[in-house]
Amino acid sequence: MTDTLHATCPVLLIENYPVVIIEDRYSGIYSGGRWAAVAQGSTPGRLELYWLGAHGSDTDAEMFWRAAKPEWVASGNTPDLALRALMRRGLDAPDAALERGRTDA
Repeated sequence: MTDTLHATCPVLLIENYPVVIIEDRYSGIYSGGRWAAVAQGSTPGRLELYWLGAHGSDTDAEMFWRAAKPEWVASGNTPDLALRALMRRGLDAPDAALERGRTDA
């Protein structure tokens, strides 16, 4: 018998749980999308970093999205697209780490 509950839920989504979906303060000007998905939103300090960066001043938001580019947050024009972007980012991360010669990612 197939476990359909877990068969349809990507492992990556479980690893990123809980995901917090937040409307972008600047409507995507810096992030590229109107919504943001923050992985592991219960990690101490994670949401505070997001709020200080992405929802800070114009300069803070630009630095957060364009310079820092944290791997634990992604954006999209709808909440669903933000979540999908976060999932794609997580799926791409191991390959990118291997290309840089790391195997511990």
